[in-house]
Amino acid sequence: MTGFSDKLTALFDNNPLIKTSDIDQDTLVRRYGHPDSRYASLPDGNRVHYLISGPDDAPVIVLIHGLTMDNAVWETWRPVLAEQYRVIVLDLPGHGLSTAAPRWQADIPHHVEVVHQTLNQLTEAPFTLIGHSMGGWISWLYTLIHPNRVTALGLVAAAGWTDQRRQARTAQSFMNFAGNAVGRTILRYANGDRFIEEGMKATFSPDAPSEDMIRRYQDMLHGPGHRETLLSLAKHWEGSPKADDTDFTAITCPVLIISGDCDGLIPTAHAYAFERKLNNPTLIMYPRTGHVPMLSCHPQCLDDTRRWLDEAVPASEVPATSP
Repeated sequence: MTGFSDKLTALFDNNPLIKTSDIDQDTLVRRYGHPDSRYASLPDGNRVHYLISGPDDAPVIVLIHGLTMDNAVWETWRPVLAEQYRVIVLDLPGHGLSTAAPRWQADIPHHVEVVHQTLNQLTEAPFTLIGHSMGGWISWLYTLIHPNRVTALGLVAAAGWTDQRRQARTAQSFMNFAGNAVGRTILRYANGDRFIEEGMKATFSPDAPSEDMIRRYQDMLHGPGHRETLLSLAKHWEGSPKADDTDFTAITCPVLIISGDCDGLIPTAHAYAFERKLNNPTLIMYPRTGHVPMLSCHPQCLDDTRRWLDEAVPASEVPATSP
């Protein structure tokens, strides 16, 4: 269990008895707010930060980030897609500038419901749904539950399959510890800066994250209530619905599956498993690319996605763009 011990050491940052304070919401907004920032207050008490841009009457695209990240992972895509589409980018509860209700159960189905409640406030139109990592897990489950809302589905290094690799079992042991009563009590006060730094390096490998991005997600970890949400997610991670036991026949829309062949977090076998189980898949595997292809190979990944969208979204639904 050396890997498990290393994760605990990184999370505590060698200061297990020192309480790390939260960063207040106003400070986070000053540091990371966007001129287009808006908020949706939901019936369950969550407050969801989102960005929306593009022509009002254009087909809608919704982008969902992964674990411990936020809307910034889509920042290179958003302005380009917004030339032709109505783009909505969400921060999930306990991430970015979104805040979770006290004692909110942060499993994958409850994330699906948050996305559904938020989008019901923002648009009545069906939309293309693209999710990265945990956001991909949320996206395929959302599409199964609400197939009439989704016209096309994008899965970027999507999670949701059982992973039997040794490193995955080690990670699950850590999640189990973080989710139990003792672990939750201890880790609530841990300094997570090294944990985020090491996690970001593993996420971007074989590339490297910028120092600004590392600092952003270190700050976000200390947002008000964010650690409680992540610990709740750890508690319920293993019990959330898995792709292994899922019947995907209800998903009939076009599906884009994107993966990097050097992804150390989500094995390439999971991308091929989605390709086998889904009805209308297009699989793109990028060489020498890790877990965040939309950043690591941004121009090519974006161009491929736009070409897929040209086919997946009927041309009659796309408004003409100005020269």
